[in-house]
Amino acid sequence: MDEDDFVKAGMEVVLRPVTEIAENALGLIGGDWLSEKRARNRAKLKAETEQILRNRGAKLDDDPSPSVIKPLLSAAQDESRDELTKLWAGLLATAMNPATKGFYRYEFVEITKHLNPIDAQVLELCELPSEFDPTKRDFIAHRLGVETDQIIVSFGNLAKLELIFPAPGMIINWRNQPSVTPFGRQFLRAVRAA
Repeated sequence: MDEDDFVKAGMEVVLRPVTEIAENALGLIGGDWLSEKRARNRAKLKAETEQILRNRGAKLDDDPSPSVIKPLLSAAQDESRDELTKLWAGLLATAMNPATKGFYRYEFVEITKHLNPIDAQVLELCELPSEFDPTKRDFIAHRLGVETDQIIVSFGNLAKLELIFPAPGMIINWRNQPSVTPFGRQFLRAVRAA
């Protein structure tokens, strides 16, 4: 069995229990549309995760902890937006790779559930050096082609999730020049597994 076959087999084994439970339970609750949508989302997540693992040359944990994988897959199957699917796939790849699973934290599932696509983009850009002309807020708004109000709202959500400052005792104009917190850096490390 070559490495690609191993990755595919591992993903199928890991995803099978959640897939079967979800399809059985959701067929009764959400009808066929929801069951089909989640199945497509799981397939997209699987393909994205396999690609990440291939790109990293990763070896899979052949016995991942259900306490890690089950909540991650249960939440990820409800996401179809590309920016967030990539985050879920990054977390799954990190959790399934023995070399990187130490970067994974349970809290990252709840964090990812509360992100909007723009938040994922903004967080990445917040990690850039802190001095911008006129401000990091304006730079990010221009870079993403959105209004500054959207960036301010995103900053608020990221701050609430403790991914960017302000943190207690910090004196910083975070609405203009936010910084990524240590927790935020760990989150980014987990979704990137670098």
